[in-house]
Amino acid sequence: MWRMMDLSEESRWLNGPAFLRRPAASWPGSAPSDEANADDEEEMPSELVLIGASETFIPIQRFSSYRRLLRTAAWVLRFTRRCREQRDELENYGLTAAECEDAENLLIRKAQHEAFPDEMRAAETGSR
Repeated sequence: MWRMMDLSEESRWLNGPAFLRRPAASWPGSAPSDEANADDEEEMPSELVLIGASETFIPIQRFSSYRRLLRTAAWVLRFTRRCREQRDELENYGLTAAECEDAENLLIRKAQHEAFPDEMRAAETGSR
């Protein structure tokens, strides 16, 4: 749950620490200490919530072209890979052949799971 920050005129976020509003001669002379100030707020850890979705990751019926579906799936896979790896750098090139092939394999597996759920479950568990 998000907490709203205090953005009033007296807000530390907008004005900075209190000593900055005093003359420079009265500013602290040493490096900041590790001790917490009384007016410092506790930093709250961020929370992550994962929700499983039962829908397919791309609404296939919205695409009139297999090529556009394939490229969209490849872009989605690239995005999810970057999110998992938490990479900051951007790829400055278009999709690679390997990314398109991975997307096509994923689309084929999804189609097989939808058309033959029992057979796919049996194949995954190794039963007959």
